Amino acid sequence: MSFVQKFMDLVGKNADKVGPAVDKIGDMVDGKTKGKYKDHVDTVQQKTKEAVDGLAKQQADKAAQAGNAQTGTEQTGTERPKPPTSS
Repeated sequence: MSFVQKFMDLVGKNADKVGPAVDKIGDMVDGKTKGKYKDHVDTVQQKTKEAVDGLAKQQADKAAQAGNAQTGTEQTGTERPKPPTSS
């Protein structure tokens, strides 16, 4: 697994913490630039949060697929046919 993939997995798993950090960083940049680039900073904050939400959704989908594989169900939620048992 590459460094980038590990980073993306970590961000996806901690999306609830990344959003507030993005807000803090954006506010800090706004403060340092005295609001000169506020529109640009707001756009970057929004797009970053959308990307993080997308990563979180991917993580949730992976977890659901892994859970379905362990329980023997397809992604659609239907059960896999069980092999016949000998009696």
